[in-house]
Amino acid sequence: MSAYTKLSDDRVRLVTEEPNGHFPQDLAHVLIASPTAVKKTGSARFSEHPVGTGPFRFVRQQSGEQIELARFDDYWRGAPELDKLVVKALPDAAARTASLRSGAVNWIEYPNPDDIPSLRSDGVRVLTNSYDHLWYWILDTTAGPWKDPRVRRAANYAIDREAIAENLLHGTAAPAEQAAPSGTFAHDPANDTYAHAPAKARALLAEAGYANGFSTSVTVPTGGSGNLVPVPIAEAVQRDLAAVGIKVDIRTTDWSTLIAAEAVGKVARDSQAIAQSTTLFQSEALLPLFIGSNSPFWTGHYSNRQVDTLLASAGRATDRETREAHYTEALKLVTQDAPWLFVVNDRNPRAISPKVRGLVQPQSWFLDLTTVRVER
Repeated sequence: MSAYTKLSDDRVRLVTEEPNGHFPQDLAHVLIASPTAVKKTGSARFSEHPVGTGPFRFVRQQSGEQIELARFDDYWRGAPELDKLVVKALPDAAARTASLRSGAVNWIEYPNPDDIPSLRSDGVRVLTNSYDHLWYWILDTTAGPWKDPRVRRAANYAIDREAIAENLLHGTAAPAEQAAPSGTFAHDPANDTYAHAPAKARALLAEAGYANGFSTSVTVPTGGSGNLVPVPIAEAVQRDLAAVGIKVDIRTTDWSTLIAAEAVGKVARDSQAIAQSTTLFQSEALLPLFIGSNSPFWTGHYSNRQVDTLLASAGRATDRETREAHYTEALKLVTQDAPWLFVVNDRNPRAISPKVRGLVQPQSWFLDLTTVRVER
């Protein structure tokens, strides 16, 4: 940002240092606190008495347990349908399912995939939609066998994504055969590359000098945002890789520890890979942190100057068509370089009571709750 100017009480002009085509979308991630409210409570206690401009107002919270919100009648787009909204923290999937079945809650995020058939038979609606999401392994591209792109491609060909998506996740995810998530404008079906081809995987390993396979390790979170059922998915990938001679030691940790280490350029538990989920395009400004050179995050030290050039040109483009073309080409190159194991794209399942009406399942993590109502 090079300059800003107040135009009126509700308008401001922002000037960027260079053309930035995705700046309007990035502003959706900028959270602005009321100076009056912060001065009243102090920064340390602002989270206990937050204020905002949304359709619901803060009532109370029990830290780590639940937060209660009430309808804001003066919301600028019109008051929401619901009188109040209670969001509960239920990290255990079995507890979420039990709460939905007992009527203690009206909907749950990410039901255990194994519970979905029985939930549907009970009349529960399970909504899904493709969106910007990839569950993948980041490989160390500068050391050991993973340094060789033939080995990385071989590992990708070894994975039976269809079995993971359908048999393990019961259709709540889709196979990811390329770097661009299927729910994004950068996805081109022509770039789908890594179908299940174990014979091809073995041939590539032999060509790279690993006919007898090798041993490696991966750090996997036990849960966390967008991670589906990470340990069972990692175990499925582990079995597929073992079938072509790649023996994987799975090392588990909690999500916070994994992310904290990654943010300072490290790998929790000192593995040669990290298994995790991410979104690439919900904030385009962050894309270079995932696939650009010299990222401060641990990205397996991946670097491709052509990718850097395409990301820069896409970021400067103010028309969507140019950005789409350049991002698609950049992620095609990432697919070919295979710095990751592309596993599945989440379909964001949520299980809701038959009483819940008006929910539009988005292609995003962001939900519009103003249209939702609960029938008596």
